[in-house]
Amino acid sequence: MRGACPLCRCKDAPAEVAGVRSNLRRFRNERFEVWRCARCRSLHCEETPGLARYYEDYPLRKQRLNYFTHAWYGVFVRWMSGAGLQREHELLDYGCGHGLFLRYLNGRGFTRCTGFDALEDAYMDPAAMKRTYDAVVSMDVIEHVESPRAFLVMLSRRLRPGGLLALTTPNADAIDLEHPEAHLHRLHMPCHRHILSAGALEELGAACGLELAARHLRLYYDHWWPCTSQRFCDAFMLAHGNDMECAFEPSRAAAFLANPRLIPLALAGYFVPGATKDHMTVIFRKPAH
Repeated sequence: MRGACPLCRCKDAPAEVAGVRSNLRRFRNERFEVWRCARCRSLHCEETPGLARYYEDYPLRKQRLNYFTHAWYGVFVRWMSGAGLQREHELLDYGCGHGLFLRYLNGRGFTRCTGFDALEDAYMDPAAMKRTYDAVVSMDVIEHVESPRAFLVMLSRRLRPGGLLALTTPNADAIDLEHPEAHLHRLHMPCHRHILSAGALEELGAACGLELAARHLRLYYDHWWPCTSQRFCDAFMLAHGNDMECAFEPSRAAAFLANPRLIPLALAGYFVPGATKDHMTVIFRKPAH
């Protein structure tokens, strides 16, 4: 049942309402109501009973450190380094999964890194959440939580003065609810509960006493190496049925033969003008004083 926006408390009628299917193959016939706040433009998914079952056999757990993740993590680290991240900094990866990004960082000379994930036995140590850090990273987590405001407060308390907080998350501003299939994997129903607009996220950061250090309105899963651009990945998944599982299954040559458009996108998709902006990386800095 819809009520006030959980982010800005706006009680006006939604600006948009749409039914969106799940991008998880087992649940692709299920549809969920998504509505857009008239004030902050963020998107919210209806309450979903038994949400845990949608995380069973979750496709992202099959991700590995490989050609693709090396390209994409390189983009993210470049953005973080541009905001001031240094190899000697102590860093927390909150929601680290099975530690792929931590292993990538270690291989790049960032050796003072800690991970925490309440769903992974190897990274459940509560001591990690009692320390403070020079940098905190949370990649594609805030959209899954019940209260983005409480989540941001919690992470900001893990920062030392002058520290960096980097969040990657879908960008509600660029998601068109009239064409949900084009943004299906950023909507990711029903797992994504609150998809923030850039303005809403920056307002939350300011309310936590954080300063905006950098904003990138482009998916960090977007690189110039062959087959690593967002345009290619989205087109490839669409050719395979547009379920999330497609990204983690062996590629099929038939998809290229049946869809010649994939070949130029595989080689030069990154350079096609007008990149979609339905994902963002926002980096905050905690004031030094």
